[in-house]
Amino acid sequence: MRVTNGIPEIIVKVGEWGGTEQRKELSAFTKPGEFDTLVEIFGELGFSKGMLCVRKSKVYEYKDIEFALVEVPGHSYYYEAEKMANNKENGGKLIKEIENVCEELKLNIFDKKQFFEYIDKLNRESNEIFDYKNFTPNYFKNRFNLK
Repeated sequence: MRVTNGIPEIIVKVGEWGGTEQRKELSAFTKPGEFDTLVEIFGELGFSKGMLCVRKSKVYEYKDIEFALVEVPGHSYYYEAEKMANNKENGGKLIKEIENVCEELKLNIFDKKQFFEYIDKLNRESNEIFDYKNFTPNYFKNRFNLK
């Protein structure tokens, strides 16, 4: 679950994670103010632990590729580059296109090992484990000033 521009969302990413991959994203948006309810629903379904990750992103489009410049507050910055494919497009071709544009922009691309090392670093230094047993009404609304 996440909140993007004030809108709570349930998102499931299907497929390999880490580096240059092809995967499917399933998403359902809810209404502003419903994030704590989503946490309660998942908590009652038995999903009792989660990782709190605060990110601030600016999204741009360049040569038909979506670039997100992401700040991990008080820690670091990174970028994401992606291009949505329809079922008829060759994923390998799209990945090569993204790699070429990143090279043109002199942007380094993590390999899978570097990617997971960075995630581990964020988990140790910036992210926080949330345990549902500590949930109180309006926990996220109050802590993160959600509408």
